[in-house]
Amino acid sequence: MQWAAQYDAELDGLPTFFYHESPIWYISSLLVPEFLRTRLHAYEYQDLLSELQHAIEGSDPFGVTDDSYDWDRAKERIEALLREYGVTLADVEDYPVPPPAASSESGDANRRE
Repeated sequence: MQWAAQYDAELDGLPTFFYHESPIWYISSLLVPEFLRTRLHAYEYQDLLSELQHAIEGSDPFGVTDDSYDWDRAKERIEALLREYGVTLADVEDYPVPPPAASSESGDANRRE
């Protein structure tokens, strides 16, 4: 992953427990636009991140590193999930990295419109 190489110097020498999550765990938040993140409670946001991670990885968290991984099928699963929240991947493209999860005052009424 070429984009990750820019962080190599900063990550070099960290204990191995730092890498206890799958690669997709670290980037799943990039698939949630800010306007959606801010209208979800923290637990709803975390649930969405877990669902996105599972939509991409399925039962093999490191299968995405295989050259034969079907990214087109993963994109379809992601799009289906985001539609449940009234969002599309077009809403996410070129979006800045969102800040860490924070509680929202918007309530459950905003989930899965």
